[in-house]
Amino acid sequence: MLNPREEIPTLPLSDRLTDEAKANNVAPEHILNETHYREFLESVLEHGLYALSLFHELRDKYKQET
Repeated sequence: MLNPREEIPTLPLSDRLTDEAKANNVAPEHILNETHYREFLESVLEHGLYALSLFHELRDKYKQET
């Protein structure tokens, strides 16, 4: 639930990252540069599903070997 005292973060997130976070590639650049919430959330979801599919692929590969 959103705390009424907290502001909704502004986009793009890349404007608010520290230099260290930018150097560590905390997220794909296209996600960090989204300027609209619908596109931002769609990009985050797509990236998350891709990462999850890679995890499942590895899980299944090593599950078969045991």
